[in-house]
Amino acid sequence: MSFTKDNAALDGFNPWRINGTAFSMDDTKPLFTLRHGARYRLRPRNATDDIHPIHLHRHSFEIVSVAVWAINADKTQGHSVVLFGSKEQADAAAQMARSGPMPGA
Repeated sequence: MSFTKDNAALDGFNPWRINGTAFSMDDTKPLFTLRHGARYRLRPRNATDDIHPIHLHRHSFEIVSVAVWAINADKTQGHSVVLFGSKEQADAAAQMARSGPMPGA
């Protein structure tokens, strides 16, 4: 998952994108559909020059590694938001508490 933004592209605001797709109120088609109880490995990457929080709507996750450094699992369980630095990437393990569409992921 790559998070990018277009600086001041929308009347001075920065539209954010996930894998090249910006959220739209006109097209609320989910970016991902996930299965209840399934476990997923995610690799979010903040490709911008900003520090930015990244989260999964209605789900929590565990951070497995940041960049190339492994993390002690006892200290990473149950996150709902992680603050990513500029150009930072992590591996996360997520178990889906709900099924179906995730608007805006």
